Amino acid sequence: MNIISYSIFIDNYNYWKFFPTLIRAHFSLYSEWQFFLYHDKNIDHSFYGKTLLKLNQAGLIHCKLIDKEEPLCRCMLRRMLPIWDKNVDYFMSRDVDSLPTGRERLAVEDYLNSGLSFHVINDHPEHGTPILGGLFGTKAKDFIELTGIKTLNEFTSMLDEIYTPDEWAKKCCDQFMLANVVWPKVKNNTLAHY
Repeated sequence: MNIISYSIFIDNYNYWKFFPTLIRAHFSLYSEWQFFLYHDKNIDHSFYGKTLLKLNQAGLIHCKLIDKEEPLCRCMLRRMLPIWDKNVDYFMSRDVDSLPTGRERLAVEDYLNSGLSFHVINDHPEHGTPILGGLFGTKAKDFIELTGIKTLNEFTSMLDEIYTPDEWAKKCCDQFMLANVVWPKVKNNTLAHY
């Protein structure tokens, strides 16, 4: 199974407003990939929440409730959970406020045909880190083998040694860990699109 995974843990219309187009784009460009959305209880009150839950009930997308209240960055990392699912072949992490494009799909196909274990798209001048939290992909089993990280809890425990609870609440701390822990272990087995 191949999964594109998203997370939304904030009741902010600037993120929610993309969902109708995001879902259409997903089914246009990635129809054979599963759409996973990790979310908190705010989905019930969000603008498109009821529609997303109906799509989930119909089996078109997979909404995954994370009931535990945690700081923003820790919640964002939840979208990585499929990496440790033994049924997952390929995993892609994406942001809900960035729509998939044909160019991105071609980059993913290039990656899938490369035989490499890891994929990053880092094609904008503002992308100042080797792995963006919402623009990377991996063969799930290879991620575990290359990094030695056996669970998401193990990954977040490493971050607990670095971050205070206040720092967890800031955006981008996940990218620090991806850049400093994951990147050194995967960079020689990565297809990077710049």
